[in-house]
Amino acid sequence: MEIIKADICRLPEVARIERESFGDPWSQSSFLRILNDGVFCFLVCVEEGAVIGYVIGMIVSPEAEIINLAVDAPHRRKGVGSLLLDALIANAKSKGCGAFYLEVRRSNTGARQLYESFGFTCVGVRKRYYAKPVEDALLMLKTENSL
Repeated sequence: MEIIKADICRLPEVARIERESFGDPWSQSSFLRILNDGVFCFLVCVEEGAVIGYVIGMIVSPEAEIINLAVDAPHRRKGVGSLLLDALIANAKSKGCGAFYLEVRRSNTGARQLYESFGFTCVGVRKRYYAKPVEDALLMLKTENSL
């Protein structure tokens, strides 16, 4: 497995993983807009030439927000999410970030466990944040003190 910067050639694979992972997926054109915006860090995990996961973070030092992270279903629970999250946090730290935010579905216990293993803690709830299905989001934070 290798973590690399996303490029336009990888977007169809990213969009497929997105569609298969989320009830209200982003479009391929949304990924393209992010790809060309310097505020975002967009990384993919590649294995044998295929994208098996991706992460997107918005980096505005001294804070970063994890916007999106997904792993292709056959590769979940194999450390791909951890590799992606670790790479994104390292990138953000190199740009002066010491606080990291994200939202996660309350019911997404797998993702919550991953984030908690990285030192994220729940600091709030965003009621009815998600659609398809409607669900609250937990706002999680990791600070330099927990790195």
